[in-house]
Amino acid sequence: NDDGTFDVPGWGPIVFHPGSTGNILDHVELRHAGHGTSQSGLVNISGAGTQVSIRNSLLREYMFGPGGIVAREGASVEVVSSIFAASAFQGTALRVETGAVLTAANNTIDGAIFGIDVSAATAVLTNNLITNYYVGVQADETAVVTLSHNNLFTSYSNGGAYQGLPDQTGLDGNVSADPLYF
Repeated sequence: NDDGTFDVPGWGPIVFHPGSTGNILDHVELRHAGHGTSQSGLVNISGAGTQVSIRNSLLREYMFGPGGIVAREGASVEVVSSIFAASAFQGTALRVETGAVLTAANNTIDGAIFGIDVSAATAVLTNNLITNYYVGVQADETAVVTLSHNNLFTSYSNGGAYQGLPDQTGLDGNVSADPLYF
């Protein structure tokens, strides 16, 4: 279902199962996945030892809930130099939970309800541009989140750049400045 309407079930996510290693998605475009299936997201990564690297890719038009990349149960995911473009202010671009580890660098995340959501997991976020969100980075009380040189900016009246962790603006190179998209 690539017609952009989300009115009929689409295809399921790309799934990486426990113990799967050496997985690389490079220069791919993923869209319209996870709708009408039992697993959400464009990419679903789970299980201790599972390792996935996503580079130089475009992930767009993902669905509600954890719609972009979902990593859980001890999985490790690296996302570098990729673009997340939600349609109609939907979904979560990157969600890590239950012991998963996310390393995200040099990405652009635009239009998500939650840019990055960390729950009982670890995230290292470096030099990312996160814009036009309801909440830029959300973390629960058990999350470990390290941020440096990120730009979180939105013109919406919303939940804020950071939820569940102190405002990082002005610390470790993190800013909030209009990127002046054209």
